[in-house]
Amino acid sequence: MEFAEIAQQTVNALSPYLLAAAGKTAEYVRTEATEALYNWVSNKLTREDAASALKKAEIEADEINIDILRLQIQKELTNDEEFRNGLIEALADVEKQGSVSLHVEVTGDKNKVVEASGSNIKISQ
Repeated sequence: MEFAEIAQQTVNALSPYLLAAAGKTAEYVRTEATEALYNWVSNKLTREDAASALKKAEIEADEINIDILRLQIQKELTNDEEFRNGLIEALADVEKQGSVSLHVEVTGDKNKVVEASGSNIKISQ
């Protein structure tokens, strides 16, 4: 599996958590595996740039901050074999646990809500 794909799967799994942390969803049903993935990633992203990307995504989970986080995760995957192996294992645990329920409350104009399940899903505007 390519590093870019692993990084994308990671942010896909973390996005509901990050949106809830940023106050952009009313409710997020946490799974044990997703919570473990978040805790693992937050403990392993220790470089200043990577830790900052995660913190910004928690505060403002917009497309740009999520992309920056994805790129920082991809950089860690490229440079750190221990990080890569641990992240692949954590993602496998998330996949084993199955789907996550998400309730979204949308306010404002020109919002889009997309729900998808499965693997290798790409959503374009």
